[in-house]
Amino acid sequence: MGIYNNSKLKLYETCPRLFYLSSVLNLRRKSTYANLDRDEGSLWHEMLALWMNPDDPHRDDLVRDAISTYYEGRVREAELDVEAEVMSERAIYMNNLWDAYLRRYPNETWVVQAVEQKGATCLGDRCYVCGHPYPDKAISGEILSPNCYNCDSAIHYIVGVADALVLENGVFKLVDHKTKGGKSPSISDAFLATFNESRQFTGYMYIFTRVLGRPVAMGIANCIAKLKTIDKRGNPFKRALEIVRTVADFKAYVDDTISLINVIEGELEQ
Repeated sequence: MGIYNNSKLKLYETCPRLFYLSSVLNLRRKSTYANLDRDEGSLWHEMLALWMNPDDPHRDDLVRDAISTYYEGRVREAELDVEAEVMSERAIYMNNLWDAYLRRYPNETWVVQAVEQKGATCLGDRCYVCGHPYPDKAISGEILSPNCYNCDSAIHYIVGVADALVLENGVFKLVDHKTKGGKSPSISDAFLATFNESRQFTGYMYIFTRVLGRPVAMGIANCIAKLKTIDKRGNPFKRALEIVRTVADFKAYVDDTISLINVIEGELEQ
């Protein structure tokens, strides 16, 4: 059985060696000032999850605590005084950035169903070797047998985590927070066109359409690019993709993903 997520598959396509180091050897790079943008992006995801949590929503105090905890830890880990000073300044900046986000927070037109929602499904409805149908539970979210009951071939599962699952006008939407810091370009039409065609986008759609048993759409939030991309009406979405994939799109995704997984597992066996 192979359990994969779209990020790991994308990593393999980008750099097989890095995939091996991180996904097989489980090596992680040390948090440093050099990768601050990436780490602060993870912090923003945590902050937004706390803020949008439907069980205890809009807890500003929890968000502030998360900011303090993160930067206090980075100050303690700093190897140079200048790094500690930078982290202290970044804590102030992040609190100010959060203030700006709250000032622009829109009147909610959706109802948050869940944050950091996990999903899993098998790739396809039938064994790709013998054609034997997979159990319904494997399609709708449970990771069951590692192998086909008929021919013992591996069942491949795809897993993912949606930053938020919301319901708006009777439509389920997956909210994927995109955090682009520093001098990086904001979320543009060109970026969205690339993301629209990516394995990640279709993979999320595939997982949660099957788990929920109904079509879903996706919104992309750009929250960290100094918030200058937020429009005057206070909409936190720079752009919103609301596209429902077709059966043919999902079949192409499944066939392509299974082929890629077979290549990966073939190389790992060598």
